[in-house]
Amino acid sequence: MTSSGVSWTYSYSPPSSYSGVVTFTVEMIDVAGNAASTTISLNVDTIIPTIVNIRSPMADGTYTDYDGNNSLSDTVSITVNFSESVTVNTTNGSPRLLLNTYSSYLCRLL
Repeated sequence: MTSSGVSWTYSYSPPSSYSGVVTFTVEMIDVAGNAASTTISLNVDTIIPTIVNIRSPMADGTYTDYDGNNSLSDTVSITVNFSESVTVNTTNGSPRLLLNTYSSYLCRLL
């Protein structure tokens, strides 16, 4: 908070497994006895999302890529459920999901 060239800084680190609202109230009294206060509430989520389950309506089997030729590639639909909402970052293109079957394969998420 900054006022009339005076600033005040406070650092807070919530516990590593905390998820909820943190409220800060700052009360001020100047040398003339004038009082003021302000309150701010923040949503804190330090809990890392986890994968709850992965499902596919596809039958067990062998699916092929045919050396990157998308017109000949099989599409495998997969649903991944997380313990909470997540944001998929597509800044550098489509993310990839490692499929661990008999060998390791990478698939592109669309």
